[in-house]
Amino acid sequence: MRKILVLLSLGLVALTGCKKDSTPSLVENTVLPPATETFAPGASVTIKGSGFTAADEIWFRAQTKATDDIQATVTKQTATEITFIVPQGLPAGKQTVLLKRDDREMPLGKITVAEPSAAKLYGIGSSDNGNTTVFWEIDKTTGKLTEIISIPGNQYTQWESLVTDPTSGLIYCNKSFEDPENDFAEQSELYRIDPDMKTIEKVGLLTDQEDTHYSLCLIDGRLHALIDQKTNEEEHHEVLFSLVSIDPNTAAQTSVADFGSLQEALGLSNSINIDTERDLHPLVYDPISKSLIVPIWIEEEDNDVVQLTQLNIADKKIIPGEKSLEYFIPFLMDNEVYGAFYTENRQSIDFRAINTESLTIGSSIGQATLSGNDQFGDEDAWHYDAATGTGYCIVWKAFTTNEHSALGTYHFNSKEFKEAAEYSEEIELWWLCN
Repeated sequence: MRKILVLLSLGLVALTGCKKDSTPSLVENTVLPPATETFAPGASVTIKGSGFTAADEIWFRAQTKATDDIQATVTKQTATEITFIVPQGLPAGKQTVLLKRDDREMPLGKITVAEPSAAKLYGIGSSDNGNTTVFWEIDKTTGKLTEIISIPGNQYTQWESLVTDPTSGLIYCNKSFEDPENDFAEQSELYRIDPDMKTIEKVGLLTDQEDTHYSLCLIDGRLHALIDQKTNEEEHHEVLFSLVSIDPNTAAQTSVADFGSLQEALGLSNSINIDTERDLHPLVYDPISKSLIVPIWIEEEDNDVVQLTQLNIADKKIIPGEKSLEYFIPFLMDNEVYGAFYTENRQSIDFRAINTESLTIGSSIGQATLSGNDQFGDEDAWHYDAATGTGYCIVWKAFTTNEHSALGTYHFNSKEFKEAAEYSEEIELWWLCN
């Protein structure tokens, strides 16, 4: 009897071994970075091998906490190597890198993930009662402003869309202005700021077309811009969306996606006003769905509504989601999309999760309320720091002698809001970036 059991056991082992050998590796000859290297969230990692395909995805399987796999953003892929960005929200320590292809997966090895570094916080705005435009570094604890550089401009200039390249630390921004020497023609230029060297330089022209607006963003670690363009048909303006990648050294643009008419995608007539100047400042790139999440403000006869909208890059489609009676600003927190929903008077914010698959709005995860007649700024996005679990925003001290600003902080763990600093009446903050 014992002999029969031994033979059966050996048979099972043999069968198991045959089954394992019959499943070929997805890639071969893999080479990971040296084990001595560490990679902070946001860092780029390249793994070499043979047999990578365009369908491959990179995921992390965390070892230190019970959680779902976390997908990384692939920035480059050839048959012999794959490059990806270490995602936010990943625990520090050795983490398993998975290659997923269709319904199969293969562990590629482990890399060491470092603790997320505390990103610096910057701001742009005016001082000296609006006579000077300044780029500041902001102390995230005290709110203290340290001037980095004064920025050229005049009353026809608007600086917006600040984007930080986490790899180089350089900051890109969009300068929109009306040229008084050219019959006040509208123009938009790309600028680059080096906070360490305290320099600012014009990279190049983005557009000189009227009714064309650029919103800068990073997609897979590369500079892009979402463009909205209004057709000139008297009072009925159709809005056309497109996405371009931008060369950070020349401002040259390469078309990525032409999304077409916003009105057509949302089933709206051109007579309904869509306030894109308000919409396109707060957008966020979702690395999981590989799409842009944008709130669209629609002015209807009975009630103004905000349409949760997804711009699917791969399919080049505009996909409408749930509507809200409250204006909201989307932001990314630990690789997931959330929204800061504003009450009508902008004195209170409700933070809610946004499901980018069903395009629905979830329940509240916290609230922030201002006292007196202060208001939350509704143009600039919330800026989340994964290292501290804190979001930063601009608060307007709107009903004092002169309009000025303060720095607001919300701690998502303790659900506590406070003003880190109130600035003098000579200082206005317009935009933040980290």
